[in-house]
Amino acid sequence: MYQGPALCQPDRCGFFCVKNCPAQALSMSESRVAVIGEKEYKYAKIDRVRHSYGISGLVKGSGSIRCVDIPPGPGDYRHYQEALQNQRAVDRAMRQEGTAGFCSICQHQCPAPF
Repeated sequence: MYQGPALCQPDRCGFFCVKNCPAQALSMSESRVAVIGEKEYKYAKIDRVRHSYGISGLVKGSGSIRCVDIPPGPGDYRHYQEALQNQRAVDRAMRQEGTAGFCSICQHQCPAPF
C-alpha cells in the first residue's frame, strides 16, 4: 500500500485538473473518499459521461480536431453517443486502434509528488 505524501495537493496547483478539464468533468466543490485499510484517499467527483467526451476526443482541447458542444449540466449519455457516431473518421480510427491518447490533461500537468 502506498505510504508517501498525499498525491492530490490542490494547495500546490489550485485545482489545475478541475480548471483545465476541456469537458468540465471534474468538480472542485464535491469530492469522494475511499477508505482502504486505515487510510483515507480523497479524489474529485467525476461526471463519467462528460469525462467520456474528453477521452474520446470530442471536445476542444482534448487532442482531436472536431469539437462538439456539451449540453450544460450533468452528462447526457444519448448526446454523447450521437457525438461519438458523428466523430471524424480519422479521430474514430485513432481511438479504435488505441494509437491516440486523447485528453488526460489532468494527469499530464498534475504536480503530484511522483
